[in-house]
Amino acid sequence: MERFLSRTVTVVLGILLALTTLICVSACQEEKTPPTTTATATTTEGSKDTTNDTTVGSVTTAAVTTEDITMDNTPPSLDLVNFDTELQDVNVYNNPLVPSADMGDPFCMRYDGKYYLYCSVGTNSPVYVRTSTDLVKWSGAKACVEISEIPYIVNEHGTEGYGAAYAPEVTYFNGKFYMVTSFGGMGHYTYVADSPEGPFKRATDNWGRKIDGDIFIDNDGVWRFYSANGQGILCFDMNSPTEVVGNGVTIGAIIDNGAGTWTEGSMIVYHDGIYYLTYTGNHVCHTAYRINYGTSTNGPTSFKASKDNPLLVSTTGAVSGIGHSSSVKGPDLDSYYIVYHTRDRQRYLNIDRLVFNGLEMTALGPTVSSAAVPNMPDIYAFFDEDGDKAKFDGAFSIADGSMTVAAGNTILAKDALARDTYTIEVSTNNIAKDAKAGVVFGYKDDKNYGKALFDTKTEELLVVFVVDGKETEYRTMLVRSFNMAYDFNAVHAIQVEKKGDTFTFYVDDRELCKHTSALDGTKVGVVTEGGKASFGYVGAIAVTGGDSAKEYYKPVASQTGYLLATHCREYGYETDTIASSKETYIAAKENQSFNYAVYAEKSANYDISVYYKSKEGAVLSIFVDGEYVKDIVLDQKNNFGTAVSRIYPLTVGEHVITVFVKKGDADILYYKCLMNEEVVEVVDDFSRRVHRDLTYTDGVDWGILSALIGKGVGKRLYGDFRMGDYTVSADFTIEAANSAMGLLVRTQNPGEATFTKGDKNNTVDTTREGAEKGANWMQGYYIELTNTSIALYKCNFTKVKKASETFRFEMNKAYNVKVICEGANFKVFVDGELIINYTDPEPYTHGMAGLRAAKGRVVADNFVLTANAPEAE
Repeated sequence: MERFLSRTVTVVLGILLALTTLICVSACQEEKTPPTTTATATTTEGSKDTTNDTTVGSVTTAAVTTEDITMDNTPPSLDLVNFDTELQDVNVYNNPLVPSADMGDPFCMRYDGKYYLYCSVGTNSPVYVRTSTDLVKWSGAKACVEISEIPYIVNEHGTEGYGAAYAPEVTYFNGKFYMVTSFGGMGHYTYVADSPEGPFKRATDNWGRKIDGDIFIDNDGVWRFYSANGQGILCFDMNSPTEVVGNGVTIGAIIDNGAGTWTEGSMIVYHDGIYYLTYTGNHVCHTAYRINYGTSTNGPTSFKASKDNPLLVSTTGAVSGIGHSSSVKGPDLDSYYIVYHTRDRQRYLNIDRLVFNGLEMTALGPTVSSAAVPNMPDIYAFFDEDGDKAKFDGAFSIADGSMTVAAGNTILAKDALARDTYTIEVSTNNIAKDAKAGVVFGYKDDKNYGKALFDTKTEELLVVFVVDGKETEYRTMLVRSFNMAYDFNAVHAIQVEKKGDTFTFYVDDRELCKHTSALDGTKVGVVTEGGKASFGYVGAIAVTGGDSAKEYYKPVASQTGYLLATHCREYGYETDTIASSKETYIAAKENQSFNYAVYAEKSANYDISVYYKSKEGAVLSIFVDGEYVKDIVLDQKNNFGTAVSRIYPLTVGEHVITVFVKKGDADILYYKCLMNEEVVEVVDDFSRRVHRDLTYTDGVDWGILSALIGKGVGKRLYGDFRMGDYTVSADFTIEAANSAMGLLVRTQNPGEATFTKGDKNNTVDTTREGAEKGANWMQGYYIELTNTSIALYKCNFTKVKKASETFRFEMNKAYNVKVICEGANFKVFVDGELIINYTDPEPYTHGMAGLRAAKGRVVADNFVLTANAPEAE
């Protein structure tokens, strides 16, 4: 963090003839959160510090009006980020990781600060584990379940042998590691080990529950088991770490592949009071295998699918077959990453960053080339390197990957955090009987510090705040599971998050309690009382609540290209929240500027869209690396909508995009920055069987006889999925009643109309139901013609009607249908007459164009795809 900040300086550009002073915007007002703990407090004397958090890179304004903005569009008050090009050394990784190995159904577990990866394996193979400290560089595979521990079975495909381990997942609890896996899809077994690297020994026989098991331990200590079957994801109660009971209940989020439910690969993450369920659907061999998610605020037993699904999908471009994921806390302690596989001839390991905003979760991907590596904390030690000892002051010893501290000692990290907003994690083990051990936080001096300790005698978390010499103490019972006492010789972690004057405490990643205090120090460390203890990991970073994304270089060549507005480099701006989704947006004011760190995967032209509302309208000026590019005019809106601006050239590598509010105010939720591929003209009169510009085709055997004949269900697409604005037209003739056919625009991620059933013969489902759903397997827009109407549908692997008009098409008469795609607006003409004029609040801004057959017999001819005239400067 310090390295990045040191190379960024604020520069004042433009004409400064009439200006003498720049005025800084006040620092942000942190929302005060009342304590929500069942613990009791003692000795409450002492004053409360109400000072706001220190801000970094505060927004700057000046006493100017819009008339003061210079002719070159560079306002004198603009707060730009500048950096030395010689220091552009962001470390990057490339998906897929470990490309030499088949790594399907990856499950990643974080334990004692490190990562452990388990994947499905084939028949007659051990189960392997790989290790990492950064989620990118993985050790070689090591067998953790030997073949001698694997049952000999005949699997669901009729293959005989030592069972193929499907989707092994590992849960750590109280010194033991519990692996659940199903062999050949024939039900689950449990394995137990003393180490995440094994050896795992079989602890149960087959207890069923189909495939893809996942265990989630809630904040109240309740364990639940999740698995997949034909009904979707089922949730089961557990009587012990190795015993599942009952028939299970469906939890609500499913994916329909056209011939019924196909949902698998579930996992649950608890973050900031919300449960997020990720799950995978469609056949594993299908290009449209994809990851969805659902959310719950009422516990992990019933979820509502997100309106923004899929979370990850790709059928065009460099990757496809995205599926079966797990999610894990990032190395910096403040981020989350999704770990998933893609598929070609084998399954490949990939990771991408997740970001959260209320009920919305977004994957910053799929990335297919360079992306910024996960950041490490500002302060961290694994105690397995000689350099770790030099990071701390005090008396201690280091051996076998742990720091051992004698009774009655406080060990502080030599470096302090840059801010008093932070996230800390300390893992302990081998705490002496009746002793206390844990983390020191917010240390300023001997009269100002905090500590959170495991009290081994009472099985409590003891939290102590000392402010100006006055001590406040809180005690909260540790949450047991299955009435099992804590083993303090085993590894347990304490996590502390501080924002404003609210401190949130977690034990083993389970939220335990909240307290408030005026404590504002910035040093961290560990402490022992009444006996010695060991510490396996210490980490701390000066952000919390996902704000590490502010300095993370967000990828902008991905299909998502997502930039959450609050992930600018600045602090101190005004925010508000959308009640229904709990999403936070920036209430941007005139003359404010916001800087976004991005990483361009490729050198190309990019488009920027902004999702906003502005009562009086506003103008945003866009700068790239300090150079003015163009303005985005935000039309007057009372509801959120999207403005699209094209084109911005970016070279591969890191950049800073600056958004300056040149005029008016605007509420901004997010931006998208996506690559723009030039529209190449396509003219097809179907005088030949195969067109060289055809991008994608499936479904019906398209008949061509001086025209295109669609009879049945299918798609036919031209161009590139990164095309932006264009006009497309074709002549249509309806030859039978109840027929339907039309144009496709802005189409991405098309999937085949037929799909593999997945039985032992890998037969193909060609039923009408499967084909019909397959025809809707895409993202984009479909303009459908019937003999009585014309309608515009938005497709997201199903179709939803957005606009329609009655229009009687005469049988056997040719009509010219034209669609103009311009930003978020779509105009549909029939024989030159405007029939539909629709603006999508959250549009697909890029995609291919083509034709879709739905039913009956329709003839299309003279297909034309052309680029629109460039937007006016």
